[in-house]
Amino acid sequence: MQTITSLTYIALTVLSLALAAALALLWKSHGAAAAHNAEKTAIEAEKASLAASKTALENEKQRLEAALARAEAEREAQQRAVTVAREEAARLAERIEALARENERIQKEHARLEAEAEERFRTLAAKSLLANADALREQNRAGLAQVLEPMKENLEQFKQAFTQRYDKENAERFALSERVRELVMLNQTIGRETRKLTDALRGNAKVQGDWGEMILDNILERSGFRRGHEYSVQETVTDADGRRLRPDVVISYTEGRKLIIDSKVSIQDYIAMVNADDEANRDRFARAHVASVKKHVAELRCKSYQDAVGSDRVDFVLMFIPHEGAFLTAMNLDESLWQTAFDSRVLIISPTHLMSVIKLVEQVWRHDKQNRNALEIARQAGLMLDKFRGFLDDMERIDKAINGARDAWNSAFAKLSTGPGNLVGKARSLSALGAKAKKDLPQRFLEQADPDTEETDNSETEQ
Repeated sequence: MQTITSLTYIALTVLSLALAAALALLWKSHGAAAAHNAEKTAIEAEKASLAASKTALENEKQRLEAALARAEAEREAQQRAVTVAREEAARLAERIEALARENERIQKEHARLEAEAEERFRTLAAKSLLANADALREQNRAGLAQVLEPMKENLEQFKQAFTQRYDKENAERFALSERVRELVMLNQTIGRETRKLTDALRGNAKVQGDWGEMILDNILERSGFRRGHEYSVQETVTDADGRRLRPDVVISYTEGRKLIIDSKVSIQDYIAMVNADDEANRDRFARAHVASVKKHVAELRCKSYQDAVGSDRVDFVLMFIPHEGAFLTAMNLDESLWQTAFDSRVLIISPTHLMSVIKLVEQVWRHDKQNRNALEIARQAGLMLDKFRGFLDDMERIDKAINGARDAWNSAFAKLSTGPGNLVGKARSLSALGAKAKKDLPQRFLEQADPDTEETDNSETEQ
């Protein structure tokens, strides 16, 4: 009995130990599974975080690539604008060369006419020297002086006008090449200054206005215009209704002519468009930028600055957009914007086009003045030709008078010294008969006179 009890105890002990081992093994297995599940969950979370970071980086890459493409397009647009300005300058230079050649041809023609007039004058003057009477020579000299003096003055004015025109065109041609070079340098400087000021311009309309005026002021000064001389800033003018207006810049040309420039165009929406993170905001700000430009065009149309500075002015206002990108964006988004503004007597320009437009206006006015000068030269040339024709008519009358005087002199001399009973022959006969005189007759008359045939015939009859 005791042996059975011991065996039972041992069996129970072994069973207890086995059960304890099984329980321990079961507990350990359950802990490892929980740890494995926790590690798997952490890995999944890390994987999701990395996927989100990858998506964010891809989006940032796309945004940067789009910004780079826009910047490259803007740079190419600026380069095309500079190329257009250079081509325009080349065309103007060719026009000046053509005018110089035409001027040279006119000067040669003028020299030829002057030489012909001088040669005819010498011929006519040589004929006039045949006159023997001092009174007739004095009369001829006075008549010639009266005719030639106005013609000389007209010729001098004609020569002076063409010389001044040729010298002026040479100076303008040199100045134009200098302006083109300065324009290219100026465009590069503007690009650098624009990048430096972009941050300061964001969201501040007052800074934008001051910046636009500064860009405009720098372009004018570097192009040879002097503030207070060739142009004025914020000059107060009064229109026909008594309103006091203050245009940003008034450029003064010769003969009192004026050109108005406004530089208060807002580019705040354009800057917001460039910095937009998505296409929807970029499109919204682009439309707002075009609307802002249209609004400013309408304001300039209502103000009519050009009507307040006098009648001798350009019949439109230059609306200056100080940023090339803002100008090109507005033009590309609304292709009718420029024509609509022009119909409202507003000309939208950028820094690249500013000096070209100013110089083009100056060239148009200069050509208009040259055309008026050419008409005046033609009028004076007509007067000179009329005078010259009158001079030739007078010389013909003088020639006829000289020939008439010579015929009359020959007739009188014939009566005096030729033919039967001529006076010189009779005087010589009287001297031979013993008549006394205080002075002898001139020898040349005696040599040219015929003998007194009447006296000879009488002597033969008496014999």
